[in-house]
Amino acid sequence: MAVAKAFDAAMSAVTSKSIEARRVVVAMKQEINRLAESAALHEARRLVAEEPNRLPAYTVEMGILENLKRIYYFTKRMARAAAPEEHLTGDA
Repeated sequence: MAVAKAFDAAMSAVTSKSIEARRVVVAMKQEINRLAESAALHEARRLVAEEPNRLPAYTVEMGILENLKRIYYFTKRMARAAAPEEHLTGDA
C-alpha cells in the first residue's frame, strides 16, 4: 500500500534525518493522488450498480479513502519537518 510505504519513509526521515527518505515521501504525492482518483472512480461506478446496501458501503469506503489521503498529508508534513532540505546536505 502506497500510504504505508510513505509512512515508512517518513519514519526513516524522522529517525535518521534522511533527506532521501523525505524526498521519497514528497515524491509520492502524484502516485497517491492517482491512486485516490482511481479508487474514487471505481467507487462511483459501484454506486450505480444494482446491489443492496451500496450507499452505506460507498459511504464507508469513501471515508476510508479520505482518511488514507489525510494520513499521507500528515506523513508528508512529518517528513518535511523532520528533514528540512534547507538544513541538510545529503543523507544524514
